[in-house]
Amino acid sequence: MAHLPPATWSDRSDVATKDDVRTLETTLRSKMHVGFADLRIEIASVRTEISDVMTRQIKWMVTFAAAWSSLLIAAVRLIP
Repeated sequence: MAHLPPATWSDRSDVATKDDVRTLETTLRSKMHVGFADLRIEIASVRTEISDVMTRQIKWMVTFAAAWSSLLIAAVRLIP
């Protein structure tokens, strides 16, 4: 009992009961579920954005490669 505080136990507002702990656990779990749901939505948004950016980049690279190839072919044909 040496680890208990020297105060009297008449003030029960400082003491947590098992019901208090269960209530806190329930509250924290529900908040965590909401937070995880928000995180999943954000991750999906980032994945969509990355996919869109990659698609645009690939289209740009293909267009650039086709234009550059056309210029090279035209330049080679001009050389006697």
